[in-house]
Amino acid sequence: MTSVSGISALFSLLLFQTVYQDGSLESGAKPAVGVDQAVTAGEPVWEEYQYVGRAGVMIDQRVSANWGSAEAVDLPAGSGLAIIRDKKLKACREYRVLFGVPGWDDCLIDMNDDGRFDRVSFNNVGGSKDLDPPVPYRRATIEMKGQPGAGAHPSFRKEILFSGSNETVISLTYREYADDMARPAFTETLTLPLSKTFPQMIAAKGHVFELLSLDGMGLRYRLLR
Repeated sequence: MTSVSGISALFSLLLFQTVYQDGSLESGAKPAVGVDQAVTAGEPVWEEYQYVGRAGVMIDQRVSANWGSAEAVDLPAGSGLAIIRDKKLKACREYRVLFGVPGWDDCLIDMNDDGRFDRVSFNNVGGSKDLDPPVPYRRATIEMKGQPGAGAHPSFRKEILFSGSNETVISLTYREYADDMARPAFTETLTLPLSKTFPQMIAAKGHVFELLSLDGMGLRYRLLR
């Protein structure tokens, strides 16, 4: 007789094989050297990243639904969802293991495979309800957060943010994220002297930026190295 724990382990293995085999190491830095850029206060002027990614989708509008109990879905615009089924595409936000059985929470379903989600469910096995109007999505590579295989390579992100300026200085914020990409592991405020003429050069964290213009609408610049 097959034990319950044995069935659970087999189910977990099958799910891992069918869902996670597309994990891949994603890494890079932006922006490209020598290309004009524009940012507003709080946006990154430079970033470098590495994470284990998998096939997913992005939604550009919020999805909210509840079932009149503790079960609810609230996905903000910009959420990344992992694809767990291709036909009648199903994509979910969060992987979790409950009583030894793997599963997914906060799922959207494209019943017509027309590029729009028309059903929503609070997990990958529960009942679903209509989304009206349907929510369009676009395919993207998303980070494998907390999923099997995600720990094979360390995740990190480094970024330099434009934090504002006055007549004499420009303020930048340097942040490092490690594994838990939601909260910075290290933050440093950088204040650099600013002249009154443009273009001008500044250097921060080993990178050189040419500042093209700066006003209340933001910063125009290019990365030199």
